[in-house]
Amino acid sequence: MDGVAGRSSTVVATCLSVLVLGLSARAEAEFDWPVSVSLPDNDWAVGVSGGVAFGEELRARTTGWLAGLDVSWLDGVFGIHGGLRVHREGFDHRLVGYLEATVWYVVLIGAGSHFGGMLGDGGPRVTARVVALHGYFGVPIPVARLGGGAMGALVVLPYVRPGMRWGDGGDVYGYHEAGVALRWTSFGF
Repeated sequence: MDGVAGRSSTVVATCLSVLVLGLSARAEAEFDWPVSVSLPDNDWAVGVSGGVAFGEELRARTTGWLAGLDVSWLDGVFGIHGGLRVHREGFDHRLVGYLEATVWYVVLIGAGSHFGGMLGDGGPRVTARVVALHGYFGVPIPVARLGGGAMGALVVLPYVRPGMRWGDGGDVYGYHEAGVALRWTSFGF
């Protein structure tokens, strides 16, 4: 009886070993698929944006509409963006130029700086020139592939730029933007 039980357990152990080794080889192959994601390769984007600009201090009088022109260079997951913005501040308008760097992984995350000056007299307690540092968070949503992607794509890009800025008097206060951009990009998604 011991001989039959011994052979039975050896046969069961051998079958289980073959089954486990056979399954594990197939399981490894299932998780070893190559990732094929299309990324920008020295591509460009140009567009317009609109939204609101607001500061954290009421005395800063920075709440108002915002309009801008944007240009971007995109390569892989990295991007360099620049542009001009104009927004209402105090009694007049401020013109601002910005430059930022981003990383793209489903969303755009980045940081940058902008410099600006008033186009006229902003009124009391509105500084003539400002320098700012900001973060950047955006969600590029492709809405149209042009020519099947061969002629690029149109992208809607909701974004926020939380930041802080320094005025003429050395004051530091929060300054933020929120808006939506419409861009054409040579990257066809």
